[in-house]
Amino acid sequence: MHLYKSSNSIIWNCVVEYHLYIHYVLQYLFKTLEGIIVKNNSFEDIHVLPHIIVQNDVIIEVNKQFSEMVKYKIDEFIGKKIDEVFNVLRVFPKVDIKSIEDKKECFIFTKNLEVRIVTFEIIIYGDKQIFIVNEKPYSRFEDKHTYLMELSKSNIVGVAVYSVPDMILIKGNQKYLDFLEPPFNNENFSIGSKIETIITRWKGSPIENYWKEAISKNKTVQVNEYKHVGYKRGITYWDSIITPITEEGIVKYVVSNTYEVTEKVLNRNKIQEQIETINLRNKQMEAIFENIPCEIYVNYKNGDLLKREDIAKSIGVERAYDISNLENAFNNQKYYTLDRTPMAVKKLPSYRALKGEKVKNERLILVQDGIENILQISSSPIYDGDNNILMAVTSVHDITELISKDKIIEAHHEAALKAEKEKNEALEKSIEMKDEFLSLISHELRTPLNVISSAIQSINYFCGDELSDRAKKYIGMINQNSNRQLRLVNNLLDITRANSGNININKKDIDIVFLTRAITESVLIYAYQKNISLIFQSSIKEKVIGIDDEKYERIILNILSNAIKFTPKDKSIKVQVSEKDDKVFIKIEDEGIGIPKDKLDIIFERFGQVNSSLSRQAEGAGIGLSLVTKFVEAMNGTISVESKVGEGSTFTIIFPADLVIESNNEQQSSDFMGNHLVQISSVEFSDIYF
Repeated sequence: MHLYKSSNSIIWNCVVEYHLYIHYVLQYLFKTLEGIIVKNNSFEDIHVLPHIIVQNDVIIEVNKQFSEMVKYKIDEFIGKKIDEVFNVLRVFPKVDIKSIEDKKECFIFTKNLEVRIVTFEIIIYGDKQIFIVNEKPYSRFEDKHTYLMELSKSNIVGVAVYSVPDMILIKGNQKYLDFLEPPFNNENFSIGSKIETIITRWKGSPIENYWKEAISKNKTVQVNEYKHVGYKRGITYWDSIITPITEEGIVKYVVSNTYEVTEKVLNRNKIQEQIETINLRNKQMEAIFENIPCEIYVNYKNGDLLKREDIAKSIGVERAYDISNLENAFNNQKYYTLDRTPMAVKKLPSYRALKGEKVKNERLILVQDGIENILQISSSPIYDGDNNILMAVTSVHDITELISKDKIIEAHHEAALKAEKEKNEALEKSIEMKDEFLSLISHELRTPLNVISSAIQSINYFCGDELSDRAKKYIGMINQNSNRQLRLVNNLLDITRANSGNININKKDIDIVFLTRAITESVLIYAYQKNISLIFQSSIKEKVIGIDDEKYERIILNILSNAIKFTPKDKSIKVQVSEKDDKVFIKIEDEGIGIPKDKLDIIFERFGQVNSSLSRQAEGAGIGLSLVTKFVEAMNGTISVESKVGEGSTFTIIFPADLVIESNNEQQSSDFMGNHLVQISSVEFSDIYF
C-alpha cells in the first residue's frame, strides 16, 4: 500500500479501479454462493451504475453516472454524511441506511428540483457500503406529462402536482407557490414537502375532502370559490380543478389547477352589500316620503318641478319629472305675508333657495279659489361638486288647522290663567282675612292671659306662704298652662306677621358667646329635672355681632325645648359656638329619638310635626320651628338639620359676623341673668310636663 501511495495519481487510480473490480467479483461470488444474485447485469454494468461509496457514514466516492442523474457535482457530496446528502436529495420515504430494504423505491429530487423515481440497493464490503441508485425506467414526470409541464410554465394559473398516496409536492409553478404562506412560497422549502405542511389547516378541511373524492372516484372535481380559513392574511377564496392522473390503472398523482378569487368575491360581496344598502335606503326614503305630512317639491334651475310622488319613484334611478313649470304651478294663486302684505311669486322660498338662500319655517297665507290657508315653508339649495346650485328642495306644510287649534288652546289657556289668577287672588284675600282673624284673636287672648299670669304671680308673692301644697300644685298647673297659651298666642302673632312680611328685626351688637351661654344656663333646671346633661362649649372666648337678641333667644330656646322634649333621660345635649370664614356657627346636638329622613323638611313647615301622637310629655302646635326658620332668615342666617333615627339630631345655625351701627350700643350683661330670661324660658318650656 505504501508503494501504491508513493506512485503518481494515474497508477493510484488504476490500483483503486482494480481493487474495486476485485471487490465486485468477490461480492458477486459470495452472493452467488448464498444463492443471491445482485443483478442480472454483468460486473462491468454494476461498476457503471450510479452509486455512492460510504465509509463510517461519510461519502468517500460518487461516480459520474450518479452525479449526472442528480445534477450535483461530485465535489458537493465528497466528505458529506450520507444522511445529510439524503436530506439534500429530499429522499422520500425516508431511508434508514442501517436497515435499508433491497430495491426500496423512493422519490429523490435533482438540484433543479426535478423528481426522479429510484430504487436503492446496498453492497457491503468490509467497513464500506456501496449504494447503487437505479432510476426507474420511463418514470420521469416531465417526459410523460409534457402538457402539464408546459401549462405550469405559463404561470396563468397555479399548477401543482402531488404524489399519491403520500401527497408530496413534486411540481409546482411559481404562480401556485405565490398562493402559499412564507416560507413555502419558495420552491426550495415546498418541493418534496407534504401538503399538510405547506397548506395551513389542511387536515379536516373541506378541500381535503374534495381531494379524497377525486382520488377515490378517479374523476376530476371542480371547486368554485372555496373559502379557506387559516392563512395569516385572513379568509381567502379559491377556484380549483382537482384532476387525478393514473398510471397502469392506479392513481399516481393529483394535479391541482388553482386560482385565487378572494378579491373578486370580496368585491362582489361589497357590491351586493351596497346594493342591499341602497335598496333599503330607497325603501326607507320611499316610506318617509309617503308618510311625510307635508308636500315636498324639487325645483330645478331650468324651472322643472318634481313633485313628491315622482321623487319617491325616482330615488336611485333616472331623474323623472312631473313636467310642470314653476310659472304654471303658481297660476291662480295669491300669496300674502301674515300681516296681509301681498307676496310676489319671485319672493317665494323656492325661488329664493334657487339663488342660494336657505329658508326655514317661513309662514305665509295662500289664497286659491277663494279658500285661504296658512302655509309653513322651508326650502334649501342643493349644490353639485363644483358648488353650483342644481336644485332647491322645498317642504310645504298646511298649518291652517294647527293655527286654529292653537288659537283655541291659547284662548282656553288665557281663560284658565284668568281663572287661576282670580282663584289666587281669592285665596290670598282669604289668607289675609285668616291672618287678620288670627291676629285679632291672638291679641284678644293675650290680654286675659296676661291678667291670669299677673294674678298667679300676685298670689305667689302675697299669699305664697299661706297656700297648702295642694293649692300650690294647682296654682303651678294654672301658671304652666297659661304660659302655654301665651306661647301659642305669641307664636301665632309672630307667624302672622312673618307671613305678611312684617317681622320687626332690631339688631344690636351683642356678644353672642355670652348670650348663648346665658340662654343655655337659664334652662338647666329643665334638663336636670329630666336627668339630662346640658353642656355648653365654645371655641372662641367672645364674639360681638349684630343680632336681634329677643329673636335669638326665641330661636335657641325653641330648639333646646324640642331637644329636652325628645331626649331620653341619662342622655346629653351639647350647645357649641364656633367661628369660621367671618361666620358664626351655633350647633345644638342631642341624643334624642331622631327624625326620619323623609320628615326632615316637614319640621320647618308651618304646623309641621314628625308625629302627632307623641305623649303628653311632648306637646306642641308645630309652629315653633317654622317661626325659628323665619327669624333666622330675617337676620340673614341659615338653619339646617342632620338626624338619624335612634341616634339624635343636630341643628346648625349660621349667622354672618357683621356689626351694626347703633347710637346707643350698650347692653348690660346682667340683664340676661335676670327675670327676663327666666320668664321667656318658662313660656317656651311650658309644654313640657315632668
